[in-house]
Amino acid sequence: MLRRGKNYLQFVIIAAAILYALYLFRYKGLTIRGILAFAHGNPWKMLATILALYAFKACCVMIPYSGLVLASAVSFPLAQAIGINLVGSILCFSISYAFGRMTPQERLEKKLQEHRRIAPYVVGARKKEWLVCFANHLMGLSSEVLGMLYGLMRTPFAVYLSASILGVLPGMTLVSIAGKMDGLRDWRFYFFLGLNYALVIVGYAIMFYGAAQIRKKKD
Repeated sequence: MLRRGKNYLQFVIIAAAILYALYLFRYKGLTIRGILAFAHGNPWKMLATILALYAFKACCVMIPYSGLVLASAVSFPLAQAIGINLVGSILCFSISYAFGRMTPQERLEKKLQEHRRIAPYVVGARKKEWLVCFANHLMGLSSEVLGMLYGLMRTPFAVYLSASILGVLPGMTLVSIAGKMDGLRDWRFYFFLGLNYALVIVGYAIMFYGAAQIRKKKD
């Protein structure tokens, strides 16, 4: 009974957060411009809000990671923004990983039995956990889904967290710099975002290399 309650906890958090967000925007008249004005006048409250959103993202795919990074960059000096995004990322990754660890591992084994073609790749990913996890985050895949997956696979937390943080750090830094540019009309904004998307290509290249190595061992 306790295990089942833990499995449904994330869905309770998602429902409560969505209802609260709808209440703020629909009935309290909250706007993006109002949020930015609030940030400049209340830095500590804005910090708490951003970290709370990072925690919420751990169980909700609707919040874009880059959006949180940009929100920090707009609200704080660059060095502080990068530090806040780093702390927020650790919080987000840790919570989603914890949800995966609380999920019975039998579910993963059952799915692997149903889909035998992907089973060797999951097993191979377990043998190259750090590299594959690093590539997954460099590719920009959903951090909350990846946290659940690696928690479910029982990947050691230190391996998962170090690979995840190093995987998002380059892109997070570039997006933070883009957020300090002079609005959407500044060409530098798109330049740094373009570099961020170039990292995605690098992530896919690493992933394809890892998949080729796994396929070679399988054959």
